[in-house]
Amino acid sequence: MIKLYNIITLILIAYIAVMAYWARDLIIIDKNYLEFSILIGISLIAIFLLRYSIKLRDRKNNDDDE
Repeated sequence: MIKLYNIITLILIAYIAVMAYWARDLIIIDKNYLEFSILIGISLIAIFLLRYSIKLRDRKNNDDDE
């Protein structure tokens, strides 16, 4: 069975990919490549930190049940 933290991670990464695709014209016109890259990087770090915290909570809840 697919875990909740994997589903959330995939949804958020897909969301970032769609937003990056839609913003590509603005990035090309304004030439804000560094700002865009930093924003994507921070978003990915936040997603993986969220995934890690949900995974830890899930493990803790499973250990408490046993």
